Amino acid sequence: MNAEIVGIIGLSLAVLSFYAGRMSDKRKETKEDDAVDTNLKVSDAQLRTDIGYIKESLGRIEGQFGKDIARLDGRMEELSKQLIPLSGLANKAYESSKMVHNRLNEHLRQDHDKKVIDYPDSMGEEPFP
Repeated sequence: MNAEIVGIIGLSLAVLSFYAGRMSDKRKETKEDDAVDTNLKVSDAQLRTDIGYIKESLGRIEGQFGKDIARLDGRMEELSKQLIPLSGLANKAYESSKMVHNRLNEHLRQDHDKKVIDYPDSMGEEPFP
């Protein structure tokens, strides 16, 4: 009979310790779930703050980009206006050097009886006759 009582007490203690452990695990899970929920709430708030900051930063970048484009467009127009007179001067210099080259070739042909080869211009014109 003592053995039966010891067995029943042992079995009862085993069942009680199993349920106690299970209840303890449930409390731990509940605490962990609460902690995870709190972290998610903090994370959501942090994400919202970060997204707001990113939107503000993009707005500033877009504004600065627009200003830079406007400034560069103005600079391009200014450079284009400066290049027009320079291209006219370059064309005049080219024509002048072409005339000097022709005169030099004529001088060598007529006065020194040199055979001169006329090369085509770099501008794509045909060779001199």
